[in-house]
Amino acid sequence: MIKILEFKERQQNTLQGFVTIQMTNIGLEIRNITVHQKNDSRWIGMPAKPYEKDGKTQYSYIVHFYDKEMGDKFKDAVLQALDEYRRQDNDSLAF
Repeated sequence: MIKILEFKERQQNTLQGFVTIQMTNIGLEIRNITVHQKNDSRWIGMPAKPYEKDGKTQYSYIVHFYDKEMGDKFKDAVLQALDEYRRQDNDSLAF
């Protein structure tokens, strides 16, 4: 099960913000997952470390799914949990 601990909104190009999750069934927390959207397409980016190559900033993933199907399932679960988190957050603001 994925639980959202925090979402920091930051709109820049496709970037929508940063999310921190807990995978409660295995006791793992992942911070700074990026959330992106362009038109109707949404995706996440796993935490990465920047480095310089040929004068340009590149990124090396810290966590990566080598199995695309598992990565897609994880992405869908994170986005679903984030949608629910944001709905609950908006509901708590209603008077």
